[in-house]
Amino acid sequence: MATTRKRATTTNVSKKAVAKSSLSETSETLRLPEPVLEPIQQETLTMSDKIESVITPTAEAFQAGYEKLQASFGEAFVHSKANLEAMTASAKIAAEGVKQASEISMAYLQSSAALATETAKSLGSVKSLQEAVEIQADFAKSAMSTYFAEFTKVSDVMLGAMKESVKPISERTSAVWSSIQSAR
Repeated sequence: MATTRKRATTTNVSKKAVAKSSLSETSETLRLPEPVLEPIQQETLTMSDKIESVITPTAEAFQAGYEKLQASFGEAFVHSKANLEAMTASAKIAAEGVKQASEISMAYLQSSAALATETAKSLGSVKSLQEAVEIQADFAKSAMSTYFAEFTKVSDVMLGAMKESVKPISERTSAVWSSIQSAR
């Protein structure tokens, strides 16, 4: 048993000695002489310069692209707002045209009803069939000429409103098209 203990002690000592010697060898191997260290540092700087030469233009290009994207979103917002304003202006013009056409139509209906009432009263006081036919013929002529005159007025108002309501949208289309052309 005594021999076993000696071996264990010897083994422990030799492990410690090995650990100490390997540490000192490692620290010695990590210490490189200056002439050897200098090319490695230069290579490290060169590699760092190479990496920086790749990263810097990439970062600048990314930044420029981001700024351009941000500007285009701003432009898109401005265009959307202007498009909405053009649509609103167009709708207002069209609504105004419809309002004028309805006013003309309502005035026509009132005058037509008044003419029909007057004609009915005239027909009630006729003394002959010939007189009734003449009153009826005059009424028909007057009603048709008034109808065509009022129809022409309404058509002109609606056509004018359509032409005017298309202008804001047409102007926006031209503006968008020119901005697309300038972006190319």
